[in-house]
Amino acid sequence: MKLIIMRHGEAEPYNNDDVNRQLTRFGKTQSEYAGRRLAEYLQDDLNKPSIHKLLVSPYRRTQQTYQEVAKKIAISDKIDTDLIVPEANVQQATDYIHGLACSDNPPDNLMLISHMPFVSLLADKICFGFNAKIFTPADILIVDYNAKGQQGKQLALIQSIS
Repeated sequence: MKLIIMRHGEAEPYNNDDVNRQLTRFGKTQSEYAGRRLAEYLQDDLNKPSIHKLLVSPYRRTQQTYQEVAKKIAISDKIDTDLIVPEANVQQATDYIHGLACSDNPPDNLMLISHMPFVSLLADKICFGFNAKIFTPADILIVDYNAKGQQGKQLALIQSIS
C-alpha cells in the first residue's frame, strides 16, 4: 500500500480561530501544484491517477487543500476525521492506518491531508529514517507501507513551490 502524507498549503497567519484559518491564494496554488505533481507520480499507462481512500482533517485549510488536489486526482472515498488534527495522537492514527492496511480490501493508495507537527511525527513513526523532518506547506511524502512490519520506506518526497 502506498501511504501518502501531505501537509496543507500555506494558510493565513495563526489566530484564535485556528480551525477556520483559510489557505492564502498562494496556498491554493501550492496545493494544486502538489496535486499535479502527485498525479504525475501516480500516473500509469492504463489508469487515471487515483486515491482510493483519503483522510482529511476537518480544519478549513485542509479541506481547501483537498479541493485543490481533487482537481488533479480522482478520489474514491474521502473521510473527514479528527484522528489527524494538529494535536491528535499519532499512535491512534498509526493504528487506524495499520487496520486499513490489514483489512480484507486494503486501499492501494491511502492519502492523509493534515498539519504540522502531526505529519512529521506520523512520518517519523511509520517511515524508518525520516527523522521528523519539517514538512513545508503542501509537501507530500510517499511511503511504501508494509502491513506485516507496520513500517514503511520512503519512495518520494514531493516538495511544494515556495
